[in-house]
Amino acid sequence: MRPKSFFLFAASALVVTAAFVASPAISQSKTVTYKEIKPILDRSCINCHGAKKQQDGVRLDSYEAIVKSKQGKLFKAGKPAESDLLLYVNGKKKPQMPMMAKPLPANEIQMISDWIAQGAKEK
Repeated sequence: MRPKSFFLFAASALVVTAAFVASPAISQSKTVTYKEIKPILDRSCINCHGAKKQQDGVRLDSYEAIVKSKQGKLFKAGKPAESDLLLYVNGKKKPQMPMMAKPLPANEIQMISDWIAQGAKEK
């Protein structure tokens, strides 16, 4: 192999290796469970969607209640863009939730989206 060809081969291999190492692996992403989103729901949703009051038949005070809420149509596991819970908190469905309060911060909305995208697991 000529020196120029070897240099191009080595440089190409280095670039490919660097790109592979720099790309995040799926397994490194943080798994979001109900335990992580429960404090958000407790703080922002429970007054209207808790054990004492279930506005529009929605109850968000436990994982079991969320799964049963509105006959299980509150979220579609793995499909955040089709999940009412996310669509109401991100304002794509009206009225935006929480009602008559400041919208959730973007990082909390993203956490709910990630939870649903990852299958909306309890644990």
